Amino acid sequence: MNVFLRADSSLSIGSGHIIRCLNLAKVLEKAGARCSFISKDHPGNILDKIKQEGFSVEVIAAADKSSTYISDEKSWLNGSQYDDAEKFIDLIVENCSDPDIIIVDHYSLDYEWEAIVKARFPDSHLVVIDDLCNRPHCCDLLIDQTYMRSAREYAQFNKREGKVLAGAKYALLNPAFSQLRKQSIVRKANITAPKNYY
Repeated sequence: MNVFLRADSSLSIGSGHIIRCLNLAKVLEKAGARCSFISKDHPGNILDKIKQEGFSVEVIAAADKSSTYISDEKSWLNGSQYDDAEKFIDLIVENCSDPDIIIVDHYSLDYEWEAIVKARFPDSHLVVIDDLCNRPHCCDLLIDQTYMRSAREYAQFNKREGKVLAGAKYALLNPAFSQLRKQSIVRKANITAPKNYY
């Protein structure tokens, strides 16, 4: 199974989108998937971290290499959604004929980018990771791990009527946290309550 993940990191974006995708990629890899990242080389990126984790990274060159902080997430893409989608498609075609799953985690990408990619790869499952609930999407599956988020909140944005997994139970955490929780529960079970002394 071929999986391609589209996410960016930078001084403005931070590293959270890549970390979320890395956590998901590790789980998918254990299930037998071959995961590859496609990312822009913005200043302050963590592309080396992706490589250190054992995943390949294809790079879309960022047009502007300025390290100026950009607060508006719609500007983080540093280019048009159309141009980004075309470059993304070209990189996938160079690496495989048809991806099984495409995962995108990017605040600057929405229905426009997703529709272009879905039209080129209609048999691929398109998964969107979002937590803003503020723009339309064209995907087969949308994951929003926001605490108390409801799938109903995406009704107006879910243009393809894809499945929505909403709420904290879908959080894409590092699997190590699960192990730490188990250890914590065992430790708590071994602690005896203090006796009351009078």
